Amino acid sequence: MTFYTIDYIKSQDNMTNIIHWTVLGILVFAGIVLAFMYFKHQHKGRYRDLAILVLLVGLFTIGLQLQNMNGIKQVDAKKSQLVDILNDVAKKENVPVDQIAVDGKTSQSQMLIKAGKKDQYLDLTFNPDMTSYTVAPTEIAVPKDQITVKTGDK
Repeated sequence: MTFYTIDYIKSQDNMTNIIHWTVLGILVFAGIVLAFMYFKHQHKGRYRDLAILVLLVGLFTIGLQLQNMNGIKQVDAKKSQLVDILNDVAKKENVPVDQIAVDGKTSQSQMLIKAGKKDQYLDLTFNPDMTSYTVAPTEIAVPKDQITVKTGDK
């Protein structure tokens, strides 16, 4: 069972998003180079064809990025909600924020919280529309050696 600290949740970047923007940057650079080559050698049609091909692939990549933005915003909202809840739980339980960890990276209907260095576990349960939650002490049946905590520096 893996728990994630607040620092780990905050530090997670969407790798797909980074890849899309990198590919788009490369395509823009290639488009600029091909446009320069086309204007330098206007009598050769191959540069024009390559520039059009790169432009179409760039537009396709932009379309993919725009399509993914809504999903990315929803995931970011769930991460932000979870961080706020963990900060609130840390305050209520009198536990330092860096000693709070949760078993998911985004808010879900039912989660476990590891509070403090001791073996104190809390059950975090949301209502069906995810607007309120309850926190109650709980026991887990997983051996200690199977529990890991990922922090922001790992």
